[in-house]
Amino acid sequence: MSEYKFQQVFYRAITPLHVGCGQDVGVVDLPIFRERTTGYPMIPGSGIRGTLRDRFEVKDDAEAKALTRRLFGSDQQNEISAGCISVLDARILLFPVRSVPKVFVWITCPFVIGRYSDDTSHFLGQKPALDEIKAPPDEDHYLGVMNGPSPLWLEEFPFHRNDLAWSWKGGLDGIDAGRVVLVADSVFDYFVRHATIITQHNRLTSAKTVEGGMLFSVEAVPPEAVFYAFIGCTSERTASETRMSREEALKSLRKKLTGEEKGTETYLSLGGDESTGLGVTRMAWVG
Repeated sequence: MSEYKFQQVFYRAITPLHVGCGQDVGVVDLPIFRERTTGYPMIPGSGIRGTLRDRFEVKDDAEAKALTRRLFGSDQQNEISAGCISVLDARILLFPVRSVPKVFVWITCPFVIGRYSDDTSHFLGQKPALDEIKAPPDEDHYLGVMNGPSPLWLEEFPFHRNDLAWSWKGGLDGIDAGRVVLVADSVFDYFVRHATIITQHNRLTSAKTVEGGMLFSVEAVPPEAVFYAFIGCTSERTASETRMSREEALKSLRKKLTGEEKGTETYLSLGGDESTGLGVTRMAWVG
């Protein structure tokens, strides 16, 4: 994808986030979307792209519609033109877990940090400034700041601080390094599978009883979860001499969403159940 110019973005859940994958025969009727290979929560790029396009289409004027077509492509069957934006899937980076004595902490693991570093290097051409993981923790320990508590309780499980200090240096505003801890890959896998939010829903009849077959469960990623992704732009796909370059397209996208060419954040509604407050997400641009 060398013809694309990418920028890194982070998505931080403000309210529970339900990006569903349809009905399932498992314990949860409506589970969240997960990576097939790892089982980690993710946000498909197609859903993010659709939300971004909706934000562009709020203004019903000719100029806004023209910019939407140039960036996202035409949605008319008789006017087929491709857009110049590539929105990649968002991958989990920091997962919030209830904790004592810190109320909650963000957990991550060597596999996630390594993948994040590799992805950033590939799409941006440089590795992120991260603290070196000198040795991965075992299943009973965690890596964190030097003065971190020991034990640190994650849900009902105690973890002892490793003698090797490790500190989050991800450069994301609002993330307290003292709340970010590195756990073993297997521990991270357990929590992202079993520490999500499960709520029961039903539909009532006029007699205020549960309608038959309408009791079901819905899974959501908890607030404060942080995902990372990349958004890229290529030159506008037209033969016109006034076509936008990939840099101009990226600037137009960012300015429209944040209000400034170098704006840093905007708020989106991702996933389902928007009408009940789910899916409010802070989108932060880096660089």
